[in-house]
Amino acid sequence: VFQYLQLKMATPVIRVVKPDAPANHRQAVLMATKEARYYRKKRMVFPKPPQELLNLATALAHAEKLLRAEGIPAPSRQLCLGKLVVPFGQFENAPFHWLVANDVGYMK
Repeated sequence: VFQYLQLKMATPVIRVVKPDAPANHRQAVLMATKEARYYRKKRMVFPKPPQELLNLATALAHAEKLLRAEGIPAPSRQLCLGKLVVPFGQFENAPFHWLVANDVGYMK
């Protein structure tokens, strides 16, 4: 069974903007996790994923295959999309679910 990349999910970091403002005027901002900041600072790269995850025609089917190999008998489309990888940028080859958990602000 092929395992592409098993990453531990992070706990989101939320920062309150203008904490001294009245409660109804405060805003919360999701911050990058320590892991995401470390990847960015060290310019680390994620391992190259299987070619099937980089090909538009085969990516979803391969993501479903990976999830089934992890013991999920009927993966949803949302789970399959989370297995896809980001093909560009500072988090190149990162699984989408990792990016959402670790640096959601990067996707803005």
